[in-house]
Amino acid sequence: HKGWCDKELATNAHTRTTKTQEIEGLRIDIDSLQADLLELKKDLSQLSVSMNETQGAMANATQLRAAEQAENEAAIADARAGQAAVSDAVKVLQDFYANATKQPASLAQVRRGAQTPPPIFEDGTYTGQQGESGGVLAMLDVIKSDFARIEADATAAEAAAQREHDKFMEESRVSMAQMETDTKHKAKAQQDNEVALEDKKEDLQKVEEVLATAEAEYDKLKPPCMGEGQTYEERVALRKDEIEALKEALAILSGEA
Repeated sequence: HKGWCDKELATNAHTRTTKTQEIEGLRIDIDSLQADLLELKKDLSQLSVSMNETQGAMANATQLRAAEQAENEAAIADARAGQAAVSDAVKVLQDFYANATKQPASLAQVRRGAQTPPPIFEDGTYTGQQGESGGVLAMLDVIKSDFARIEADATAAEAAAQREHDKFMEESRVSMAQMETDTKHKAKAQQDNEVALEDKKEDLQKVEEVLATAEAEYDKLKPPCMGEGQTYEERVALRKDEIEALKEALAILSGEA
């Protein structure tokens, strides 16, 4: 009887100890998985916000770049048109002043054909203000230079703005690609952790059931093996029987010796 009790009690104690340790380990694993899932959920939410912000910034930058490009191109076109107009004016004046002494005519006649000159020039000998021609042409040259500078500045500004836009868009695309990759990996980790969490919960339930069974068995072992629930007479009789069994075993062993 005692040998059986010792064996059963030892086995039961081992089961209760190991299962208690397993439960503690499983609960630690479950807590860790739940914390990881919470962190992954937070990371995925932040990635979603960042991706939306980046996409919005790219769309806004594209819109602003289009407006800026249209403005620069209009400025360039106006500057080129201004230069062309000044060049035309310079040519007309140069032709007028060059031909004035040979064939007196008015500037309007050079541009639109012969017209009747004003009374002050009825003698037809007006040859233009030859002395001031250099100043007029010089002024037109300055105006043309200003238009050329405006064209150059607008062209340079457009090129710089386009380079900056291209750089921003490339960096944004790289950032988007990285965030998409991070999202994919974290979503996969979230899925794996959710599966692992369910497995751990199932394992915990099974181990808790085994522990509950072991504890119930332990309660059943207490009366016969630990004297709980027995009367004094029953415990004395049980002890007497155990002593007699030990004497018999000793006698047998002595006889064999």
